[in-house]
Amino acid sequence: EGDRYNWNLIEGAVQLFFSFYFIAGLDKLFRLTIIIYRGQSLIESFKSYLPNQLAVEYLTRGSLTPLGNLLAEPSVFTALTFTLLLILEAGSVIPILMPKFRKVWGFSIILFHCATFIVMDIGFLEAALLGMILIFTAPEDLRFSKPH
Repeated sequence: EGDRYNWNLIEGAVQLFFSFYFIAGLDKLFRLTIIIYRGQSLIESFKSYLPNQLAVEYLTRGSLTPLGNLLAEPSVFTALTFTLLLILEAGSVIPILMPKFRKVWGFSIILFHCATFIVMDIGFLEAALLGMILIFTAPEDLRFSKPH
């Protein structure tokens, strides 16, 4: 009984972890929809989303990292980067529904946090550490146990 409770607690924490990223992806999709509704083309919206985020960061901190400066101009690369971010975040429902993808998705989220630190000097190291602990220590077949 106690083990089942502990595994259910870990399973809930893993699902909550991925849910936060899923919600962040939905938020970006919602904001993108508003931008497009206001008249900006889809391609231009994707090209400018990341540079706009960097501009806000610049106004907040007064500087960007050298890599952040390179990404501050809208380009095909910033559009591809934003597309990958949307897939990672909005697609985070996949490891919730299909646990076999958790380790790959979790590793991708950790890489995302490392990239965020390099580009924007924002350290979400706590989230990356929590993700590593939850995702890489939980058994692959972890699912909510049904009471007998």
